Amino acid sequence: QRVRKAYKKKIPIVDVAWLEACREAGGSVDTSSFRLDELAKDAIAKRERSLGDEADPVAEVHPDAGWTESVSYGCSCVCH
Repeated sequence: QRVRKAYKKKIPIVDVAWLEACREAGGSVDTSSFRLDELAKDAIAKRERSLGDEADPVAEVHPDAGWTESVSYGCSCVCH
């Protein structure tokens, strides 16, 4: 669900390897070689096709999953 939200808000979706590259560089590095936007677009479309009219994003979330309200820092990671 967070990937879908990030994609719709045009927030770059990057591979986890980007975090490692940032750590190694000691700061933020360019995301262009780590982008997964097209892969996310395809996965979202496939998911929506498979659900058809039954798509209910609220029903997909387990009530005891421990999710909190997400905070937007301009990225799509799940660490905050």
